[in-house]
Amino acid sequence: MFSRELFLHGDLNALRLVQTPLGDLSKAWLFRFEPLTVSKRYRLACYNPFWPPETLTNNVLVFIHSLAGRRPPVNAIAPCTHRLPSWTICLSCQSAPTAALPTHYQADIGLQGVVCSDVTSSDDILRVQGVFIDTITSLSAFHARELGLSYPTETEDREPVNAYANKAGLQDALWRTLLADTLFEESPISTDYLKTLLSGGTWTLSDEDVGARSQIQFGLPYFFRRNKSLSICGFKFSELLIGKRSPRHTARAVPKTELEIQNFEIVSRATNLLAWRRLIATKSGRIGFVTAASKLGDQIVVLKGCGMPMVLRPCDDHFKVIGECYVHGIMNGMVAQMVLSGNTKMTTIKLQ
Repeated sequence: MFSRELFLHGDLNALRLVQTPLGDLSKAWLFRFEPLTVSKRYRLACYNPFWPPETLTNNVLVFIHSLAGRRPPVNAIAPCTHRLPSWTICLSCQSAPTAALPTHYQADIGLQGVVCSDVTSSDDILRVQGVFIDTITSLSAFHARELGLSYPTETEDREPVNAYANKAGLQDALWRTLLADTLFEESPISTDYLKTLLSGGTWTLSDEDVGARSQIQFGLPYFFRRNKSLSICGFKFSELLIGKRSPRHTARAVPKTELEIQNFEIVSRATNLLAWRRLIATKSGRIGFVTAASKLGDQIVVLKGCGMPMVLRPCDDHFKVIGECYVHGIMNGMVAQMVLSGNTKMTTIKLQ
Protein backbone atom coordinates (compact mmCIF):
# COMPACT_ATOMS: atom_id res chain seq x y z
CA MET A 1 0.00 0.00 0.00
CA PHE A 2 1.31 3.44 -0.97
CA SER A 3 0.56 5.16 2.36
CA ARG A 4 2.09 2.36 4.44
CA GLU A 5 5.36 2.33 2.51
CA LEU A 6 5.55 6.12 2.69
CA PHE A 7 5.03 6.29 6.47
CA LEU A 8 7.35 3.39 7.34
CA HIS A 9 10.26 5.65 6.38
CA GLY A 10 9.37 7.89 9.34
CA ASP A 11 8.03 10.91 7.44
CA LEU A 12 4.38 11.36 8.44
CA ASN A 13 3.81 14.76 6.86
CA ALA A 14 1.61 13.18 4.19
CA LEU A 15 -1.00 12.66 6.94
CA ARG A 16 -1.83 16.32 6.39
CA LEU A 17 -3.63 15.21 3.22
CA VAL A 18 -6.11 13.11 5.20
CA GLN A 19 -9.53 14.76 5.53
CA THR A 20 -12.68 13.20 6.98
CA PRO A 21 -15.74 13.73 4.70
CA LEU A 22 -18.46 16.21 5.65
CA GLY A 23 -21.46 15.15 3.56
CA ASP A 24 -24.14 17.62 2.44
CA LEU A 25 -23.76 21.27 3.38
CA SER A 26 -27.17 22.86 3.02
CA LYS A 27 -29.71 20.54 4.71
CA ALA A 28 -29.81 22.93 7.68
CA TRP A 29 -30.83 26.11 5.83
CA LEU A 30 -32.97 27.54 8.61
CA PHE A 31 -34.45 31.02 8.64
CA ARG A 32 -32.65 32.14 11.77
CA PHE A 33 -29.36 31.81 9.89
CA GLU A 34 -30.61 33.18 6.57
CA PRO A 35 -30.92 36.71 5.19
CA LEU A 36 -34.35 38.32 5.46
CA THR A 37 -34.87 37.84 1.73
CA VAL A 38 -35.80 34.13 2.14
CA SER A 39 -39.43 33.52 1.17
CA LYS A 40 -42.17 32.93 3.76
CA ARG A 41 -43.07 29.52 2.28
CA TYR A 42 -39.47 28.39 2.68
CA ARG A 43 -39.40 29.52 6.33
CA LEU A 44 -42.65 27.75 7.15
CA ALA A 45 -41.47 24.54 5.52
CA CYS A 46 -38.24 24.54 7.51
CA TYR A 47 -39.99 25.31 10.79
CA ASN A 48 -42.71 22.66 10.51
CA PRO A 49 -42.31 20.74 13.84
CA PHE A 50 -43.47 17.51 12.20
CA TRP A 51 -40.85 17.83 9.48
CA PRO A 52 -37.43 18.17 11.20
CA PRO A 53 -34.60 19.05 8.79
CA GLU A 54 -32.56 15.94 9.63
CA THR A 55 -35.36 13.68 8.31
CA LEU A 56 -35.76 15.39 4.96
CA THR A 57 -35.09 13.24 1.91
CA ASN A 58 -33.21 14.60 -1.06
CA ASN A 59 -36.42 14.92 -3.11
CA VAL A 60 -38.08 16.93 -0.36
CA LEU A 61 -35.02 19.15 -0.09
CA VAL A 62 -35.07 19.81 -3.82
CA PHE A 63 -38.74 20.82 -3.49
CA ILE A 64 -38.11 23.17 -0.55
CA HIS A 65 -35.15 24.79 -2.25
CA SER A 66 -37.21 25.29 -5.40
CA LEU A 67 -39.77 27.25 -3.35
CA ALA A 68 -37.03 29.64 -2.30
CA GLY A 69 -35.36 29.73 -5.70
CA ARG A 70 -32.45 27.64 -4.37
CA ARG A 71 -30.46 24.75 -5.78
CA PRO A 72 -30.26 21.25 -4.24
CA PRO A 73 -27.87 20.63 -1.31
CA VAL A 74 -24.16 20.84 -1.94
CA ASN A 75 -22.04 17.78 -1.22
CA ALA A 76 -18.99 19.19 0.56
CA ILE A 77 -16.70 16.14 0.52
CA ALA A 78 -17.97 12.87 -0.87
CA PRO A 79 -17.27 9.92 1.49
CA CYS A 80 -14.53 7.54 0.42
CA THR A 81 -16.06 4.24 -0.71
CA HIS A 82 -12.83 2.20 -0.67
CA ARG A 83 -13.01 1.11 3.01
CA LEU A 84 -9.46 2.20 3.71
CA PRO A 85 -7.94 2.88 7.16
CA SER A 86 -8.37 6.48 8.34
CA TRP A 87 -4.62 7.12 7.99
CA THR A 88 -4.61 6.15 4.33
CA ILE A 89 -4.36 8.78 1.63
CA CYS A 90 -6.94 8.05 -1.04
CA LEU A 91 -5.76 9.54 -4.32
CA SER A 92 -8.97 8.59 -6.14
CA CYS A 93 -11.53 10.51 -4.10
CA GLN A 94 -12.40 14.18 -4.00
CA SER A 95 -10.02 16.29 -1.94
CA ALA A 96 -11.18 18.68 0.77
CA PRO A 97 -12.05 22.20 -0.48
CA THR A 98 -9.99 23.87 2.26
CA ALA A 99 -7.26 26.41 1.60
CA ALA A 100 -3.82 24.86 2.06
CA LEU A 101 -1.95 25.81 5.21
CA PRO A 102 1.71 26.88 5.07
CA THR A 103 4.32 24.13 5.20
CA HIS A 104 6.90 25.81 7.45
CA TYR A 105 5.43 24.63 10.78
CA GLN A 106 7.63 22.32 12.87
CA ALA A 107 5.42 21.18 15.72
CA ASP A 108 7.50 18.01 16.09
CA ILE A 109 10.94 19.65 15.98
CA GLY A 110 13.11 18.28 18.77
CA LEU A 111 11.12 15.08 19.08
CA GLN A 112 13.54 13.42 16.66
CA GLY A 113 16.05 13.27 19.51
CA VAL A 114 13.65 11.48 21.88
CA VAL A 115 14.39 7.75 22.09
CA CYS A 116 11.37 5.68 21.05
CA SER A 117 10.45 2.87 18.70
CA ASP A 118 10.07 3.42 14.98
CA VAL A 119 6.90 3.52 12.92
CA THR A 120 5.50 0.03 12.43
CA SER A 121 2.52 -1.40 10.58
CA SER A 122 0.47 -4.57 10.66
CA ASP A 123 -2.75 -5.19 8.76
CA ASP A 124 -4.75 -1.95 8.96
CA ILE A 125 -2.97 -0.66 12.09
CA LEU A 126 -0.23 1.97 11.90
CA ARG A 127 1.78 2.38 15.12
CA VAL A 128 3.40 5.79 15.50
CA GLN A 129 5.04 7.81 18.26
CA GLY A 130 3.38 10.97 19.46
CA VAL A 131 2.45 13.32 22.27
CA PHE A 132 -1.12 13.93 23.41
CA ILE A 133 -1.38 17.69 23.82
CA ASP A 134 -5.00 18.66 24.38
CA THR A 135 -8.71 17.89 24.01
CA ILE A 136 -11.26 19.90 22.01
CA THR A 137 -13.87 21.45 24.32
CA SER A 138 -15.45 24.16 22.12
CA LEU A 139 -16.24 24.06 18.40
CA SER A 140 -17.66 26.76 16.13
CA ALA A 141 -20.03 26.20 13.24
CA PHE A 142 -18.05 26.39 10.01
CA HIS A 143 -21.02 27.63 7.99
CA ALA A 144 -24.48 29.01 8.74
CA ARG A 145 -26.08 26.33 6.54
CA GLU A 146 -24.14 23.27 7.59
CA LEU A 147 -25.74 19.91 8.26
CA GLY A 148 -25.10 19.73 12.01
CA LEU A 149 -27.49 21.94 13.98
CA SER A 150 -25.59 21.36 17.24
CA TYR A 151 -22.76 23.73 16.30
CA PRO A 152 -21.48 25.91 17.85
CA THR A 153 -21.08 23.57 20.78
CA GLU A 154 -19.03 23.29 23.94
CA THR A 155 -18.40 20.96 26.86
CA GLU A 156 -20.74 21.79 29.73
CA ASP A 157 -19.79 22.23 33.41
CA ARG A 158 -16.17 23.00 32.65
CA GLU A 159 -14.09 25.68 34.35
CA PRO A 160 -12.75 27.97 31.60
CA VAL A 161 -8.97 28.13 31.24
CA ASN A 162 -6.93 30.73 29.32
CA ALA A 163 -3.42 29.61 28.34
CA TYR A 164 -2.65 33.14 27.14
CA ALA A 165 -2.80 34.75 30.62
CA ASN A 166 -5.51 37.39 30.09
CA LYS A 167 -8.02 38.81 27.61
CA ALA A 168 -5.38 40.86 25.78
CA GLY A 169 -3.20 37.78 25.37
CA LEU A 170 -6.20 35.79 24.10
CA GLN A 171 -7.07 38.53 21.58
CA ASP A 172 -3.48 38.49 20.34
CA ALA A 173 -3.64 34.70 19.96
CA LEU A 174 -7.00 34.99 18.18
CA TRP A 175 -5.94 37.28 15.35
CA ARG A 176 -2.73 35.30 14.90
CA THR A 177 -4.81 32.12 14.72
CA LEU A 178 -7.16 33.64 12.14
CA LEU A 179 -4.09 34.18 9.93
CA ALA A 180 -2.40 30.91 11.00
CA ASP A 181 0.30 33.21 12.46
CA THR A 182 1.66 34.04 9.03
CA LEU A 183 2.54 37.52 7.81
CA PHE A 184 2.78 38.85 4.29
CA GLU A 185 6.40 38.31 3.37
CA GLU A 186 6.08 40.45 0.26
CA SER A 187 4.77 43.47 2.20
CA PRO A 188 5.38 43.28 5.97
CA ILE A 189 2.57 44.75 8.07
CA SER A 190 2.90 45.98 11.64
CA THR A 191 1.37 44.05 14.53
CA ASP A 192 -0.82 47.02 15.40
CA TYR A 193 -2.35 47.01 11.95
CA LEU A 194 -2.91 43.26 11.93
CA LYS A 195 -4.95 43.66 15.13
CA THR A 196 -7.53 45.54 13.10
CA LEU A 197 -8.64 42.08 11.98
CA LEU A 198 -10.57 42.02 15.27
CA SER A 199 -12.39 45.24 14.43
CA GLY A 200 -16.14 44.81 14.91
CA GLY A 201 -16.92 46.31 11.50
CA THR A 202 -14.98 43.53 9.77
CA TRP A 203 -17.47 41.01 11.15
CA THR A 204 -20.64 42.94 10.21
CA LEU A 205 -22.91 42.19 7.26
CA SER A 206 -23.38 44.97 4.75
CA ASP A 207 -26.60 45.48 2.78
CA GLU A 208 -24.81 43.92 -0.17
CA ASP A 209 -24.06 40.79 1.89
CA VAL A 210 -27.62 40.52 3.24
CA GLY A 211 -29.05 40.62 -0.26
CA ALA A 212 -26.62 38.06 -1.63
CA ARG A 213 -28.22 34.86 -2.97
CA SER A 214 -25.17 32.79 -3.85
CA GLN A 215 -25.14 29.05 -3.22
CA ILE A 216 -22.35 29.08 -0.63
CA GLN A 217 -21.55 32.15 1.44
CA PHE A 218 -18.26 32.12 3.31
CA GLY A 219 -17.04 35.24 5.02
CA LEU A 220 -16.23 36.61 8.46
CA PRO A 221 -19.67 38.25 8.90
CA TYR A 222 -21.45 34.95 8.16
CA PHE A 223 -19.14 33.20 10.61
CA PHE A 224 -19.92 35.79 13.28
CA ARG A 225 -23.71 35.62 12.86
CA ARG A 226 -23.83 32.03 14.07
CA ASN A 227 -20.79 31.93 16.37
CA LYS A 228 -20.96 35.19 18.32
CA SER A 229 -21.85 33.27 21.53
CA LEU A 230 -19.13 30.64 21.07
CA SER A 231 -17.22 30.12 24.32
CA ILE A 232 -13.48 30.63 23.89
CA CYS A 233 -11.33 30.25 27.01
CA GLY A 234 -13.85 31.95 29.27
CA PHE A 235 -15.01 34.64 26.83
CA LYS A 236 -17.73 34.79 24.23
CA PHE A 237 -16.41 35.26 20.73
CA SER A 238 -18.24 38.59 20.45
CA GLU A 239 -16.41 39.84 23.57
CA LEU A 240 -13.03 39.39 21.91
CA LEU A 241 -13.79 41.74 19.02
CA ILE A 242 -12.88 45.39 19.30
CA GLY A 243 -15.24 48.29 18.60
CA LYS A 244 -18.88 48.48 17.58
CA ARG A 245 -20.38 46.15 14.99
CA SER A 246 -22.72 48.62 13.30
CA PRO A 247 -23.91 47.57 9.82
CA ARG A 248 -22.32 49.02 6.72
CA HIS A 249 -25.19 50.45 4.66
CA THR A 250 -23.18 51.21 1.58
CA ALA A 251 -21.85 48.81 -1.00
CA ARG A 252 -18.22 47.84 -0.64
CA ALA A 253 -15.87 50.27 -2.31
CA VAL A 254 -13.06 48.90 -4.42
CA PRO A 255 -9.86 49.21 -2.32
CA LYS A 256 -7.65 51.94 -3.70
CA THR A 257 -5.06 52.97 -1.13
CA GLU A 258 -2.24 50.70 -0.04
CA LEU A 259 -3.80 50.45 3.42
CA GLU A 260 -7.18 49.40 1.98
CA ILE A 261 -5.51 46.81 -0.24
CA GLN A 262 -3.60 45.36 2.74
CA ASN A 263 -6.79 45.22 4.79
CA PHE A 264 -8.59 43.43 1.95
CA GLU A 265 -5.76 40.89 1.69
CA ILE A 266 -5.79 40.23 5.43
CA VAL A 267 -9.56 39.68 5.58
CA SER A 268 -9.40 37.48 2.46
CA ARG A 269 -6.68 35.32 3.99
CA ALA A 270 -8.61 34.87 7.24
CA THR A 271 -11.78 34.05 5.28
CA ASN A 272 -9.99 31.42 3.18
CA LEU A 273 -8.39 29.78 6.23
CA LEU A 274 -11.70 29.57 8.14
CA ALA A 275 -13.68 28.19 5.21
CA TRP A 276 -14.55 24.50 5.84
CA ARG A 277 -12.78 24.69 9.24
CA ARG A 278 -13.95 25.21 12.82
CA LEU A 279 -12.50 27.59 15.39
CA ILE A 280 -11.82 25.69 18.62
CA ALA A 281 -10.90 26.09 22.26
CA THR A 282 -9.22 23.30 24.21
CA LYS A 283 -9.22 21.88 27.73
CA SER A 284 -5.89 23.58 28.46
CA GLY A 285 -7.13 26.98 27.28
CA ARG A 286 -5.58 27.07 23.80
CA ILE A 287 -7.28 28.19 20.59
CA GLY A 288 -6.90 27.10 16.99
CA PHE A 289 -8.85 25.74 14.06
CA VAL A 290 -9.52 22.20 12.87
CA THR A 291 -11.09 20.40 9.95
CA ALA A 292 -14.89 20.72 9.92
CA ALA A 293 -15.42 17.01 10.65
CA SER A 294 -13.98 17.40 14.18
CA LYS A 295 -16.13 16.83 17.28
CA LEU A 296 -16.01 17.52 21.02
CA GLY A 297 -13.59 15.16 22.75
CA ASP A 298 -11.28 14.74 19.75
CA GLN A 299 -7.60 14.77 20.71
CA ILE A 300 -4.91 17.21 19.56
CA VAL A 301 -1.74 15.17 19.03
CA VAL A 302 1.76 15.95 17.74
CA LEU A 303 3.25 12.95 15.95
CA LYS A 304 6.96 12.38 15.56
CA GLY A 305 7.69 12.93 11.87
CA CYS A 306 4.76 15.29 11.21
CA GLY A 307 5.26 19.04 11.40
CA MET A 308 1.53 19.74 11.82
CA PRO A 309 -0.59 18.75 14.84
CA MET A 310 -3.27 16.22 14.02
CA VAL A 311 -6.83 15.66 15.25
CA LEU A 312 -7.37 12.06 16.36
CA ARG A 313 -10.63 10.49 17.51
CA PRO A 314 -10.60 7.76 20.21
CA CYS A 315 -12.17 4.51 19.07
CA ASP A 316 -11.79 1.53 21.43
CA ASP A 317 -8.03 0.88 21.78
CA HIS A 318 -7.01 2.87 18.71
CA PHE A 319 -7.56 6.25 17.06
CA LYS A 320 -8.95 7.47 13.77
CA VAL A 321 -7.26 10.29 11.88
CA ILE A 322 -9.64 13.23 11.35
CA GLY A 323 -7.25 15.78 9.83
CA GLU A 324 -4.60 18.39 10.46
CA CYS A 325 -5.10 21.42 12.71
CA TYR A 326 -3.54 24.67 13.82
CA VAL A 327 -3.26 25.28 17.59
CA HIS A 328 -1.64 28.52 18.64
CA GLY A 329 1.36 28.01 20.92
CA ILE A 330 2.47 24.50 19.94
CA MET A 331 3.48 24.98 16.31
CA ASN A 332 7.27 25.38 16.57
CA GLY A 333 9.17 23.22 19.06
CA MET A 334 7.10 23.85 22.20
CA VAL A 335 6.07 20.20 22.43
CA ALA A 336 9.66 18.91 22.61
CA GLN A 337 10.28 21.31 25.51
CA MET A 338 7.24 19.88 27.30
CA VAL A 339 8.60 16.34 26.84
CA LEU A 340 12.12 17.20 27.99
CA SER A 341 10.79 19.00 31.07
CA GLY A 342 8.73 15.97 32.03
CA ASN A 343 5.32 17.67 31.67
CA THR A 344 4.27 15.07 29.12
CA LYS A 345 5.76 12.06 27.39
CA MET A 346 5.96 10.27 24.08
CA THR A 347 3.68 7.29 23.67
CA THR A 348 2.83 4.70 21.04
CA ILE A 349 -0.40 5.53 19.23
CA LYS A 350 -2.33 3.01 17.14
CA LEU A 351 -4.02 4.49 14.09
CA GLN A 352 -6.67 2.52 12.20
